[in-house]
Amino acid sequence: ISAIATLVFLTFFFIFANSKTDKNTKNIYYLEDGKLELSSIRSEKEGAFILNKAKKDFIKIISPALFTAVILNGIIVIIFGVYLTHRIAGPIFNLERNVKWMTNGNLTNIVRVRKDDEFQNLSRDIETMRLSLVTFISALKINVSELNNNATQINNTGIKENIQKLTEMADKYQLPQ
Repeated sequence: ISAIATLVFLTFFFIFANSKTDKNTKNIYYLEDGKLELSSIRSEKEGAFILNKAKKDFIKIISPALFTAVILNGIIVIIFGVYLTHRIAGPIFNLERNVKWMTNGNLTNIVRVRKDDEFQNLSRDIETMRLSLVTFISALKINVSELNNNATQINNTGIKENIQKLTEMADKYQLPQ
C-alpha cells in the first residue's frame, strides 16, 4: 500500500504539475536526469517529446524505489505474520495439549499461556475447570475410601463391587500431590 501511495504521489508531483501562462504556452514540470525541470511548451509535439523523456526518467528513478518499497513491505508482512501466528497458534496448541491430558485423566499440569499471548481468559477458565475437577475427584476418592472401610464390616457383595468400580473410576485420574 505504501509503495502504491509513493508511486501516485511522485507521479502527481513530478509529471502532472501544469499551469497556463497564456493561450498558446503551457509550463510543465518534468524530471530530467533526476532533477525537477520547468519548461514552456508551445506545441503538442514539443510537449509529447518532453513528457516521453520525463516518463523515461521517472521510471528510472521510481523502479528501484518501488522495488525497495515492495521488498520492505514484504519483509514487514512476514515478520508481523510470524509474530501473530506465534501469539495465536502457540496458545491454541498449549490449550489443546492440556485438554487432551485432562481427558486422559492427567490433572497434574497447570494450564497457562504466556503473558502476552491470546486466549488468556480461555486459559484461566480451563485452569479453573481443572482445579474444580481436582477438588471433586479428591473428595470422591476420600469418600470411596471411607465407604470401602465401612463396607468391610458389611458382608454384601453388590455393595463391595460398586465400591470397587467407584475406586477404579476415581483412580483413573492423576491428581497433583
